[in-house]
Amino acid sequence: MTADHDLAQLHTTLPLGELISLFANEIEEFVEYDSFEYAHDSRDIYFNRGDHSTHTCHYHVKDQGLDLGEITLTRQVPFREEEMIIIERALGSLTIHLMNALDSQTKLQNYQSA
Repeated sequence: MTADHDLAQLHTTLPLGELISLFANEIEEFVEYDSFEYAHDSRDIYFNRGDHSTHTCHYHVKDQGLDLGEITLTRQVPFREEEMIIIERALGSLTIHLMNALDSQTKLQNYQSA
């Protein structure tokens, strides 16, 4: 992944499930993994792809003090520092879209319960 790569496909959708799935696909192009997991415990959201392996790369995603969930990747061999930098840059691109998707989901749930 180049520094100017902005995960362009993330701009194409807003629903949370689709956003996370696109992100998992995009990351897999640059960093091989056996499992990808997104969890947001306080919202009871869980997305998992693949089978868990020995080595873990885990991130608690926050922006402006807001909890945006946790992302965990696993595989049989350790993640290299260069790969973790790629993941962290990608998470930077994901953050605003994740915030928008979670906000949209909240508004939709509030509307449906009104």
